[in-house]
Amino acid sequence: MKGTVSKLLALLLAQRNSSISQSQCYVISRVCVEISAAYFRLSLSEPELPADERKAEFQALLAAYLSIYL
Repeated sequence: MKGTVSKLLALLLAQRNSSISQSQCYVISRVCVEISAAYFRLSLSEPELPADERKAEFQALLAAYLSIYL
């Protein structure tokens, strides 16, 4: 599953920024997938953290990371 999502994200990124190589797009997409997986693990392991704050931090992290490339 992760590979499929990563490939789709890599294709979307390549469409948005043609100056990034296909291999770099895939690496970026894998990092995004792993960040997402870590977010979900955190949600399960520490449910006492406020969900809205947790979500906001996750979104800020991905937005900051992807802003470099988009």
